[in-house]
Amino acid sequence: MDHLAIPVRDQEGSRRFYEAYFGFGARPARRYADGVLMLYNATGFALALGPSDEPIARPSWMHFGIGLPEREAVLALRDRLASDGVE
Repeated sequence: MDHLAIPVRDQEGSRRFYEAYFGFGARPARRYADGVLMLYNATGFALALGPSDEPIARPSWMHFGIGLPEREAVLALRDRLASDGVE
């Protein structure tokens, strides 16, 4: 898999979140004519943030994971998210 597309109501807020916490922003973002904002990480994975005015309901089973090199990195990210007020 080389990309994931998700609907978002706030593209710029979502962009800041994924760049700050998950390394997207390794190359310049690209906006397509249909309004999709594509972000890239260092390994080339692309995250497509599609604009949506509709209510976005996340299914209870949905999640995604990221690989971190060690347990301490996971704990550090968890603590950073919490200290920044991210649920």
